[in-house]
Amino acid sequence: MNAEELNSSLGRLDHVASAQQSLLSAGTAAGTRVIDVKMWDGVDVQILPDRGFDLGPAWYRGVPVAWASRLGYRRPLSTPLSAAEWITAFGGGLLTTCGLSNVGSPAEGEGQHGNFSHQPADDVSITRELRPDGQVLLTANATILEGSALGPLFELRRRWTFRTGEGVIELADTVTNLGAEIAPAPILYHVNFGSPFWSQGAWLEGPGGDVLARDADAELGLPTWDRAPEPEPHVPEWAFEHILPEASPGEWPSFRIYSPPTGVRCTVEWDASTLPRAHQWIHPASTINVLGIEPCNCSVRGRAFDRAEGRLPVLAPDEARTTRLKITFAPDVRRAHSDPFALK
Repeated sequence: MNAEELNSSLGRLDHVASAQQSLLSAGTAAGTRVIDVKMWDGVDVQILPDRGFDLGPAWYRGVPVAWASRLGYRRPLSTPLSAAEWITAFGGGLLTTCGLSNVGSPAEGEGQHGNFSHQPADDVSITRELRPDGQVLLTANATILEGSALGPLFELRRRWTFRTGEGVIELADTVTNLGAEIAPAPILYHVNFGSPFWSQGAWLEGPGGDVLARDADAELGLPTWDRAPEPEPHVPEWAFEHILPEASPGEWPSFRIYSPPTGVRCTVEWDASTLPRAHQWIHPASTINVLGIEPCNCSVRGRAFDRAEGRLPVLAPDEARTTRLKITFAPDVRRAHSDPFALK
């Protein structure tokens, strides 16, 4: 159906590209804002304006693809967060942003994973564009501030783009240092997948290059980093860093996840010019069972560790940095009943 046919048959474009803004009225996140995005023959996902304009639950053609933690929805915490407070309000969701003052372990007075995902979004706007081929693009825009009036202050301008007829989610962030001093500015995108999409029988392809275990616990999981483990009680989390191979200009690295249990595949790709590192998180414990894909510009050991290594990302006053990420879901009927490890 081309644009003329679609335009003549519809009264409103939001019939095929909907973004309904509302307030949660019950539960632990009562009073917080949500935007329910529903795209014809595409993805359904919740945007969380009071949690940094991050993404919550998500579905592709009815298949739940995002990870949900046992905590469920949580309202944002007061900032600045204490050292380990971040994890007490981590409800999961398809994408959680870590930063902008710290990523990973608490360091230099900054808490685990920073404060960004507890900041409210302002200037929220939704637009729709009908393309000549009949595809409708929906964009959700917002501005998020993190910092203080007298100290470091960052502005992040965020744009999500969704498309009818495709399981595509695109993110573009521009972070600007509004402060008067050079400031640490690490950022990590926690892209989280859970059951049934990430369940036993699912597997993934990395971007290539070496895979390094973070610690002794992760060493145990290193031989099977590329497949969904069978959940077991009392198993520790595993974290790996994927050393990205050199790429041609404009070429984006990617992870590809295949889910025979659901017949869906997913590609996570990003602009390595501003996100030159990538981590992977697996927690195989029963009732947790999560895969995290984490494009970033830093380690997950905290900014003191990165500073000591000479790899701490910073922004000068008025300096801006744009980061881009793309998540694509698609049917994978060819692999729906195959086991790539059966002969290994």
